[in-house]
Amino acid sequence: MRKLISKNKSSSIDIIEKINSVGLAFYKINSYKIVLSLRKICNYHIDKWGALKKGNSVFSDFRLKWDSRNFFKAIKEENYNILFSVKLLITTLLSYPWRFFVKRYILNMLSREIDFNYIISTFIKKHHYKHIFTSVDTYRTPASLGQVIPWHRDGSFTKEFISNGSDGTLPKDTLTLKFFIFLSPKTTYADKNKAPLSSLSVIPNTANISRFLDRLVILGDIPRTDNWSLDMVRNLAKSAQQSQCKCSKEETLLLKNFLSATENCSSDPNVDTTKYDLPNEPGSVVIFDDYSLHRGSPTGTLNSRLVLRVIVLLEKSECILRNTRFDKIH
Repeated sequence: MRKLISKNKSSSIDIIEKINSVGLAFYKINSYKIVLSLRKICNYHIDKWGALKKGNSVFSDFRLKWDSRNFFKAIKEENYNILFSVKLLITTLLSYPWRFFVKRYILNMLSREIDFNYIISTFIKKHHYKHIFTSVDTYRTPASLGQVIPWHRDGSFTKEFISNGSDGTLPKDTLTLKFFIFLSPKTTYADKNKAPLSSLSVIPNTANISRFLDRLVILGDIPRTDNWSLDMVRNLAKSAQQSQCKCSKEETLLLKNFLSATENCSSDPNVDTTKYDLPNEPGSVVIFDDYSLHRGSPTGTLNSRLVLRVIVLLEKSECILRNTRFDKIH
């Protein structure tokens, strides 16, 4: 990744420390001009080329797509002709340099406040990761009082590993840092007397439990099963408590604290806790290790939620370490 201009390395140092300690960090963009510029760019691309995703969210990864959609529609309707094929070729050729330009522009703008280069290089040097990619995308979620996505973690086991886990399919030791930059107005109810809603919830200190349980699965100490949702992770933690894997005192306490911290979390928004809701004012940045348990919160009845995401994937060459059971972090 080419070096980016940054005026604030201290904020990046603080982000690294928080990620290392609890898997979660916050930042507030100081320049509202940057927020407005990013909002304009994201809304433009979503309105022009956005694609509908789960939860009725409209997503854009800053590619040029208008002709390709017409092209595939024409194929479906059997109206294929040479004009559409030429349009698709041109769009494809233009898409990649355009996406590269927009991505660089956005990252350079954000790097006036957050030094992505420093964050990436620190994890590479201190934790021996390799930088795989940095992606940029945006999505807009319509106003809603229900959870957009229930409690879950990323980096879960593949179906191939669950059904037939051999060395060739063991999950690698990865670290994915997700930067959620909130750009829309603060989410609210139509009733101004009610408290504002959060747009994202993350449970701190859960990235380490996810990795710990993954290692126990790989070692064969607990059953090999799905580990995507909160309920699945809690079931694995209970299995670890009941197993004969001889957890240390620190590991036993880790399991106990995790089950206690997530006891009141639910996929039902009517009974779910708001304890882990995060700030979502325009310019708020939430950075978290995506092994942490997190969810998309209700957006409220007045505002849609506009989010710019920067996703940094780091990876080690080996699978999740088998020679250790619990590392405090990464």
